[in-house]
Amino acid sequence: MRRATFFVTFLVALGLAVLASSAATSRAQSTNIDVGNFYFCSAPFENGVCETMVTAGSTVTWQVSAGSHTVTQCDASFATCPPSGGFDSGLLSSGGTFSQTFSSPGTIPYWCAFHPTQMRGRILVQAQPTASPAPTATAGPGSATPAPATGTPRATSGPAQVPGSGGPPGDASPWIVMVLGAGLLILGAAAAAGTLATVRARPDGWRG
Repeated sequence: MRRATFFVTFLVALGLAVLASSAATSRAQSTNIDVGNFYFCSAPFENGVCETMVTAGSTVTWQVSAGSHTVTQCDASFATCPPSGGFDSGLLSSGGTFSQTFSSPGTIPYWCAFHPTQMRGRILVQAQPTASPAPTATAGPGSATPAPATGTPRATSGPAQVPGSGGPPGDASPWIVMVLGAGLLILGAAAAAGTLATVRARPDGWRG
């Protein structure tokens, strides 16, 4: 019973850990940004800076709904676009798309190289939430003490175990045979005595 309780507790803890991990993974999603004339995200951001918040591991896809534009990464001051190692979609026309995955937390500015003052944006990448530690099963009152980790056999006290069948001298099987044999002899003797008594009670001239 105690082993079954411990096993169920372990499965529940494992399930909670898996759910926490799945929840964190599910937050890494795909986000779409509209690219139009002359804005990122939506028309009110023309001549402004559109900020999009995502979780580390998420993929952002820019989709051009009108005009021809670029999605080009910039440094923090929008002075160098793209910086060394930064992304650049190249020319995108209406219906074109460009995707970028952001694995690490940070702020990534970007603009359209053709409309650098009108079309600007920032991707705000947040760290994945830390999963809560799974509860640890603890031994309660009366719980069985686990065996030592060294693998050394533990001594136990109590009466010696008697084999159910076979085994060395001292086995109960011969005694069972003797008792059964004695019982059969007694039953046979009783049957014979009954037969003899019946024969004696019959008339002398009767023949079977």
